[in-house]
Amino acid sequence: MGAIQCLLLLGQIIALVITIQQSRVATDAAFASVRASQRSAKAAEDAVAKSDEILTHAQESSRTELRAYVSIDLYDGSSGTDWVPEIRFGVEGRSQMPITLKNHGDTPALNVRVAGNIDIFPLQKPGKIPLPKPRPDSSKTVLFPNNPLYPTKIEALRVFSAADKMRVRAETHAIYAFGQVVYTDVFGRSHYTCFRYVVRSLNGKMFFAECPEGNYTDDNPGDRRG
Repeated sequence: MGAIQCLLLLGQIIALVITIQQSRVATDAAFASVRASQRSAKAAEDAVAKSDEILTHAQESSRTELRAYVSIDLYDGSSGTDWVPEIRFGVEGRSQMPITLKNHGDTPALNVRVAGNIDIFPLQKPGKIPLPKPRPDSSKTVLFPNNPLYPTKIEALRVFSAADKMRVRAETHAIYAFGQVVYTDVFGRSHYTCFRYVVRSLNGKMFFAECPEGNYTDDNPGDRRG
């Protein structure tokens, strides 16, 4: 092999090495571009997910702020007086307790229904008082904000006997008025408000008060005991 042929072969080898090196650089650049694209795509996905999270939180906060909140009150706004239970025994008929429903939210409460009962249980330890549920055929109403609904009455499911009266007078038992209000907010979510009051005898006099337990809502469970 002559000198000229050696130089030609060496030049071809150098050109091949340069081509291989250029290909490697181009390949590395392509992989780097792919990885950068993947990082950009992941960043975009994270941004979309964060935006969805922020939007969901904003929507939930808006619902919470605007939804209806129904409470029970024993105040008669038309006459400015407080209502108390009408406790009856024997032939006098069933005991009743008028209540006022109030919506403290910014939107109407829909499909509002009330279920209640008045009955006698042992004092201090009434045990598990069965919470009445609205009947499927019970009437429904719409409760607008700042527009109290009164009077709504709950009634005992039975007539109290003379023996019931004696137990209450003996201060071993008390009369409990209890129940729940169920309703739907304008966003289609169901809610409830539970209530319990007691009428008891103390030193020969009858006293009426809200119970320390049995008053709670779906978003503020409170004390469910009993």
